[in-house]
Amino acid sequence: SGRTETKRIKSFCMNAPLQELSFSTESLIQDQSNAMQLFDLRTYGDFVDHYAVNVKSISFDGLELSTEGFKRPIVAVFDSGLTGCLLIRPFWDFVQKYYTDNTTDTRDFRSVSMAVKEVGGAVCNIKSSFEDDQRLFYVNPIDLDWFDDEATAPYVIILGQTFLSQGSLTIDMDQRL
Repeated sequence: SGRTETKRIKSFCMNAPLQELSFSTESLIQDQSNAMQLFDLRTYGDFVDHYAVNVKSISFDGLELSTEGFKRPIVAVFDSGLTGCLLIRPFWDFVQKYYTDNTTDTRDFRSVSMAVKEVGGAVCNIKSSFEDDQRLFYVNPIDLDWFDDEATAPYVIILGQTFLSQGSLTIDMDQRL
């Protein structure tokens, strides 16, 4: 009949060290215990389904911010089209104030690390620094208009190639992993 069957992509993997991009109509995640649950920013008014995960704690130059007691979540968005690291403006302002209150040095950040809970209960550490990647590493603020209410929206940190270049990122869109 000449008709070709169209199949929907269910999963993809970006493997930076191997410089491979794979698509599949089946899940590419074999072991879900070390997968991270995706955080849906659309419930806050975002019109794009970003690949975001909930951050348990985050450190800038070794100074840790625990998410305990925060009135809103901190989420990391993976963005393969970005080189460095961006913080949504309200989070940037909060981090700058916290950092200045706890140190006397207000230089540019030279490292970022965060802990993200995996489905199986373990913690995955995601990090990058100027020393690891002088070409791509930076941390800057960004003004986003993703959310209906900025006062209750999550704090967003966008992670670019300085983070993604260290390994692989596999997404299962149906299972939200």
